[in-house]
Amino acid sequence: MKKVPSILQSVEFGSLGKLYQGFGIQNDMGGVEFFHPDYTKNPVTLRACGITTVLKPKVKDTQVCCLFYDFMDYLAYCSLQGSAELRLPYQGTCIIMSHVKNFMHMVVDSDDYDEVYVFFPNTVVGETIALTLKQRNQKKVKNFSIFYKGYRNLSSFVKDKHISSDYVF
Repeated sequence: MKKVPSILQSVEFGSLGKLYQGFGIQNDMGGVEFFHPDYTKNPVTLRACGITTVLKPKVKDTQVCCLFYDFMDYLAYCSLQGSAELRLPYQGTCIIMSHVKNFMHMVVDSDDYDEVYVFFPNTVVGETIALTLKQRNQKKVKNFSIFYKGYRNLSSFVKDKHISSDYVF
């Protein structure tokens, strides 16, 4: 059984007299990226919007960074670690964009890494973001969306392949 990432938390909040429960992660601005499949099909941000950075130690002398559109794709990535289904790069520091308005913040933060692996949706938005990053840092950006071509995003790929039952997709 895979270990659930420590950044994943149980989230409970009230709005207009109704109680909502789900799971989420805290972003770098103190907000929460919330998800529950009964309430929404995509994660929503509570309070402050911002990127989420999951820091990992350096490997050898190379700094590696993986970029994700939302935390559902990050969870899919975690579930694929060690899987024979898709060979992934070392899990370095992970940056989760959460919303397109956080794009520039994510781009600037990713400039500090020697290798950048991008896991964005196979949509016009995802392809545009990946292309923009590649044009900015041609030699160090590698786009992994080709490995789940035919699927909207990495979490759809994992769900369809029934790779993990440890996370709620």
